[in-house]
Amino acid sequence: VCYMILYTIACMFNVLLDFVTTYVTSEIILESLGFRSYFGVKFSDIDTFTEKFETYGMQRSLAENTYAYAFPSTFLIPFLIEWMPTMALPYCMGHLIVKS
Repeated sequence: VCYMILYTIACMFNVLLDFVTTYVTSEIILESLGFRSYFGVKFSDIDTFTEKFETYGMQRSLAENTYAYAFPSTFLIPFLIEWMPTMALPYCMGHLIVKS
């Protein structure tokens, strides 16, 4: 039970950290490229987090980065290789111990 709780917390922390990093990176890119909001306000002139988050440019950038993050590196690859350290490695180690 402790392993599941710690694993869940670690995964949630990792995803949160990835999303914050993605947001900050997208914010820097949108400001440097001179993006504007729907109303024509430059992205660098928008002050609040909510207004920046709701701009089309930020939504598009976050969506593209989230999709690139999620598939295949989060939803496919870990589940394909998870069996190695959790089942195959202990089996091989046990086999070597019993064999010797």
